[in-house]
Amino acid sequence: MEALAAIGLASNLLQFVDVGYKVVSTAKEMYGTGSEASRANENIELITKELKRLSMKLNGHGPTSQATEDEQALSKLTRECQKWSDETLALLEYLKNRNPKSCIGAARAAVRNYRKKGEKEQLVQVLDSCRRQLDLQLTSMSRSEIMAKIRDLSKSTSLTNTDVMQINDNVKILQQSLQEYTTNISSQSLEGLRELLRVSDQTLMWYKQENILRALRFEGMGNRFHDVEDAHEKTFEWLLEEHGHNHPDDSTSQENTFRLEARERFTDWLQHRGGIFHISGKPGAGKSTLMKFLCKNQLARRYLENWSSGKALVFAKTFFWRLGNDSQKSLTGLIRTLLYETLSAAPALIPIIFPTHWGRVGGLLNSMTTLELDEIEQAFDNLLTNQITFEKHKIVFFIDGLDEYKGHHTGLVRKLFSWTSSNPDNLKICVASREWTQFTVGFERCPKLRIHKCTHEDISAFVNHRIKQCSENFRPAIHDSLGFLVEKITSKAEGVFIWVRLALNATEDGILNGDSVSDLEAKIDAFPSELGDLYQHLFDSIHVSDRQKAFETLRMVSYVPGSDSGLRLLQFWFLNKVIVDPDFAIKMPVTETSEENLTEILKTAQRQIYGRCKGLLEVRPLKLSLNSISSSRKFDDTFPPSRRDGEVRFMHSTAYEFLKQSQIDQAIDKVVGHVDIFHRICHTFLASLKFANEAWYFHHHVEKNDSPFNYELCRLLDFAIGTERVFSHDISPNQRQIHFLNFLDEVEVVTMARLSSSSTYRYHVDRQIGNRNTDGTKYVYTSPQTHIQSLATSHLIHEFLRRKDMAYLKSISSGSNPPFIRYNAVNDLALILLSKRIGGYGTLKLRYDRLCDMLEMCFSRGISPNYVGQFTESILDYMILMFIFPMDRFNYDNDTEVPYAQPMYPVRLLELCLRYGARSQLRLRFGPIYQHKLSNVVIVEVKPDLGPTYRDKPKLVWSPEKTSHTAITSPISVFAKKRGWTVTLRDLIELWAPDDHEILQSLLDRNNRGDATTDVDAQWPVTLSYSEDELKKSLRTIELREDLYLWYRPVGPHSDRNKEEWKKISDI
Repeated sequence: MEALAAIGLASNLLQFVDVGYKVVSTAKEMYGTGSEASRANENIELITKELKRLSMKLNGHGPTSQATEDEQALSKLTRECQKWSDETLALLEYLKNRNPKSCIGAARAAVRNYRKKGEKEQLVQVLDSCRRQLDLQLTSMSRSEIMAKIRDLSKSTSLTNTDVMQINDNVKILQQSLQEYTTNISSQSLEGLRELLRVSDQTLMWYKQENILRALRFEGMGNRFHDVEDAHEKTFEWLLEEHGHNHPDDSTSQENTFRLEARERFTDWLQHRGGIFHISGKPGAGKSTLMKFLCKNQLARRYLENWSSGKALVFAKTFFWRLGNDSQKSLTGLIRTLLYETLSAAPALIPIIFPTHWGRVGGLLNSMTTLELDEIEQAFDNLLTNQITFEKHKIVFFIDGLDEYKGHHTGLVRKLFSWTSSNPDNLKICVASREWTQFTVGFERCPKLRIHKCTHEDISAFVNHRIKQCSENFRPAIHDSLGFLVEKITSKAEGVFIWVRLALNATEDGILNGDSVSDLEAKIDAFPSELGDLYQHLFDSIHVSDRQKAFETLRMVSYVPGSDSGLRLLQFWFLNKVIVDPDFAIKMPVTETSEENLTEILKTAQRQIYGRCKGLLEVRPLKLSLNSISSSRKFDDTFPPSRRDGEVRFMHSTAYEFLKQSQIDQAIDKVVGHVDIFHRICHTFLASLKFANEAWYFHHHVEKNDSPFNYELCRLLDFAIGTERVFSHDISPNQRQIHFLNFLDEVEVVTMARLSSSSTYRYHVDRQIGNRNTDGTKYVYTSPQTHIQSLATSHLIHEFLRRKDMAYLKSISSGSNPPFIRYNAVNDLALILLSKRIGGYGTLKLRYDRLCDMLEMCFSRGISPNYVGQFTESILDYMILMFIFPMDRFNYDNDTEVPYAQPMYPVRLLELCLRYGARSQLRLRFGPIYQHKLSNVVIVEVKPDLGPTYRDKPKLVWSPEKTSHTAITSPISVFAKKRGWTVTLRDLIELWAPDDHEILQSLLDRNNRGDATTDVDAQWPVTLSYSEDELKKSLRTIELREDLYLWYRPVGPHSDRNKEEWKKISDI
């Protein structure tokens, strides 16, 4: 039996047993005669009809082809009950008095009742038998098989909204049934049903928790932690154990002192102290490896449990990463990760930290929770300041890589101190960073550990293990002669593990190549002691004949340092061929190869990477999930092209920093400066696509948000628009644009050849939908024929779409989704166009200009700006709202051209939509006005009103419960007051375009009057005071101005936590 059905079935059984009891009780009255029997017959007829309805409902639950014995027995019982009901109703019909006013008729009915006494008794006995057996069936509902299935639901990653709604509805019915129908069932059955209800409630509770946790996740959240190498089995134990494998007494006298003092300070901090503990060290000294070791070490947890002293210990970790995406090196990403880790460990805190969303999830189980930035910040503030948090919990944060944070480091230090001071007895933080002044000075009064001063013996153990392993496997004859190399490498390392890894790579290569002991010693002597000098030594050692391929390889990897995954190893095997013939991938046919052949190809490519690039790059195993938290798991053997394929990445962030130095960059430029590296990446990707089989590029694993194919192609599309500026505003396309469009054409051909024409494919919307963060479940569904067109649409590559017919774009702008679309789909033109933030790549202006160009193409080819999608307002209203309420829509962090406080006015977009006949009733309604009781800050509430068409119809962009607040002194508030606290779109035009507002207002008035034709193919010319080109030029110059809105980002009067701090002073 399906677990979801078991809850509803239990409720139906409960009702059936109760009704059956009533039938048996009432049937005894049938033994009488006359009017008494007649009334009883009427009562029993009503109850029997209800019993028949319930038995038919029960029979609808099975049996299936895989039915258990219990399910088969239940089906047999319900069929017998249906048969009994039909026979009883037939008997009652026979016993009826056909003429109630006739005495003779009454007498005949009485005689019939008397003659059928035996048949009545038999029917009652059959029913009572069915009732008793169904009571036993109720008892079996709490058996381990059914209960285990329901418990498993709480661990299921594939539980859909529909499933949850079904559980929720069935639980409500069962709760009601337990209140109404418990009189006539056995105590054993009653206890079983209560247990069933308890477990079902737990499933719903898990879903509510998971819904909020899912909204906190972001791409690559846990990837840096998993990417950091585990500590060698004989390293770092000295920090926690008094008698570790590498005992301090074996170290030098000075290091012994350092270690003893460090262990004393750290274990004392873990067990007894609060505040911040600072781990520092040279670049590459192993800080991240140590932090990962501490995060996973059980002894460290036991020490912390001593500190928690009876309260539940909550442990949360996060690792900054400068080569990761924006979230992996930002304050927002830090807060989201700490919230996610904390609430995952202590889910009971979720209703306290997210009280509003918790209540909303309970009432709207069919929708996914989304969180905006201010809500996340408020939640973290709740976590730190709400005393309920710490009544039963103590929290410790481990934060690695403070120097990799992309922001003001001194400000970050101050913020960390503010966190610990908010609750010093219950919250403390361990941090790690390089020895930068901001951190050494900022944490000078904190207990600390300088890691590179304490790792001589750790390095010695690690080096000894690696050299012993290599020599015993390949050169056992010289094994005993290599002991001196261990001390030589260890001494020269000066506490830097990355230096050791590079030196060991060269040593192991020498052992494999048959170098003599003296040659190996000479290699180590030649290595500079400083890490930067060593990188220079390795760089200079790249052979002249290898430099073209090596430098192209380094440039290709440098091209994607900010991505969460490197380039595929298979691409670098094809690099050799693309260097010889730049059009190799275009000419190459779609082909298949054996696993054995592919494995040999990848082995060769890996040897070439290490040999040519001298250890600056490394090959890491592929991750199972590109966007999941548990990203350290590897692809299994069912994931072609080969389990040996991997990602080529820098061996450490310091290697990337070295290559970005101007003199190194110039040296590489002299050899490969003429090479179009983006072309190389695209064409090696295309060759890999043609070579690997379907599963690798199109398979959707149960834990993956997207396929590797979609992920990598979207990355190329991002680069083409942003970093590369492949597309320009020139009238004639440049050669790079033509080459890239030809590349996309070829990818489309390969995609259609690889995919089944009758199947539906999807790609994950991994950034934002409008002004709502996605929760990891939103997808665009496509057919193989439209898959690449859809990806091009989401990236606003209208140049590619101009080559195609308009069938796809018209299908997603028809106001309804295609039949195959599912509940988590966003197959709607407006949503797809804005599925990436306006500032998602490149500059804000670049993305905005491309959005306008894309809409111009769509409207000019027959798409109406007035279509209303299934989940959106009209295109004009949807996009105008996006620009009016930009709190969490645009990514300003990396956009030096547009500061956060300087929003864009969507005048060009507005003119474009109006020119093609767009209509709008949009207006902003202001009020009430609130005043803060302590600070006397006065703010006014603002809500959009889209007119009667949308009223009471919550949309994805804006739902009625969402409000914004602006300062009462803001320009928009001052303007609104003059307009009677209601601002129309017509009014906004005057604010946005003071010099051009008359012509735009005339367009809006014309469209709203209905003067514009309903023929969406027609453009409506307007008499301008100057040419249309001059108008567009003018509009392009006025996009950026002052902030009219001054949205009040801190917690407002609708917050559950601090609503008491505000008082309403006017309703307006």
